[in-house]
Formats: sequence, C-alpha cells, structure tokens
Amino acid sequence: MKTSTNALPQSGKRKPVVFISGPMTGIDNYNRDVFHQEANQLRHFGFTVLNPAIFPDGLAHHQYLAMTLVMLEQADAIYLLEDWENSVGAQAEVIRARELNLMFLGQSWDVLWAAAAFRPALNRSASGTFDVGGVLHKPTPPGEHEQGSYHTETVLFRGVTHG
Repeated sequence: MKTSTNALPQSGKRKPVVFISGPMTGIDNYNRDVFHQEANQLRHFGFTVLNPAIFPDGLAHHQYLAMTLVMLEQADAIYLLEDWENSVGAQAEVIRARELNLMFLGQSWDVLWAAAAFRPALNRSASGTFDVGGVLHKPTPPGEHEQGSYHTETVLFRGVTHG
C-alpha cells in the first residue's frame, strides 16, 4: 500500500513546482545537505521540487547556471535559502524569477526582505543582455520563452562571447 506524506490533497491536479536557490560554491559539500533538507520539507507541504543540488560535480559554474535557469523556467515559485544574496548564481536566478513573475518563498522573512530589496547593478549591453557571474543573460518577457530553451552566452574573454 502506497501512502503519501504530502499535506496537499491528491486530487489529480498538478502540484505547484518550486525551484530551490541558494549558495553552493565555497560551502562544504556545496551546501547539498541544506538543499536536500529544504527539498524534503517542501515535498512534505505538497510541492514538486526542482533541486539543483542533484547535479553531479565536475562542471563549470556557467554550465550549472545554464541548467538552473532552464529549471527555473519550469517553476511556479522560487524558494530562497539563507545567504542567497552572496551567490552569483542565486542572484541570476532571482533576476530570472522576477522576469518570469514567479512567487517568492524563503527560509525566513529576512530572506524575502532581501529579495524584495535586491537591486542588482547590471551591466546591460545594447542588445539587452547583462553579465551575471561570467554569463551573459538575455531576458525574455514571461510567456515568450520557448519551452526548454534558455538565453545565455558564455563569456570567454571580456568583450568576446561564444553562443
């Protein structure tokens, strides 16, 4: 007999999808313990969870960011971990979440206040792209992105990009 621990009723409707965002680089085991703990809690409350802590080691930062931005486009909400604002990747995810008009959730009210107050100093080019942690990101209006696609270009050298 299979039982569900989800707090939301299982009525055949799609569960809300939440993406977890937070610091990983420079933290023991890439902060996976915290990501997994929060993912379990969110599942318990009835969410479908997109957790970037499942990615394998060995890729470059820009590769992880490209994957998380694609994941984020599938979400209904972004869940911010403590100290997200100290993460270049999480900052890019917050920018994209705003573009997609996602709901913001967080570990605490302080986290949500930081997200509300976040005003990144963006270096925008004439084409509308901006540099976030070595990745040029081109925002698209909500609803105008292609399913499963993303808009990033890897910066190889300052001023020279590779798409």
